[in-house]
Amino acid sequence: MLVQLQVPDDIAAKLAEKWTDLPRCALEALAVDAYREGVLTAYEVQRMLGLSSRWKTEEFLKRSGAELRYTESDLREDAATLRRALSR
Repeated sequence: MLVQLQVPDDIAAKLAEKWTDLPRCALEALAVDAYREGVLTAYEVQRMLGLSSRWKTEEFLKRSGAELRYTESDLREDAATLRRALSR
């Protein structure tokens, strides 16, 4: 889907002084906000931004101040998966 934003020229010029790639900046801001609100998963953020790995996605989210949602239940599930993989 193509999403376009209309920004007054003077404001766009001011923003471009700080961020040279405004479309990318807007896309990243949308992805971070959607992740924070629970609308998108980390994997969906990765796909949306074309990031190459889970680690790049986690690095991006951390840099953006978005807390990674990793619960105690997630940890237990990951530990069980690791135990199963090691016992084979």
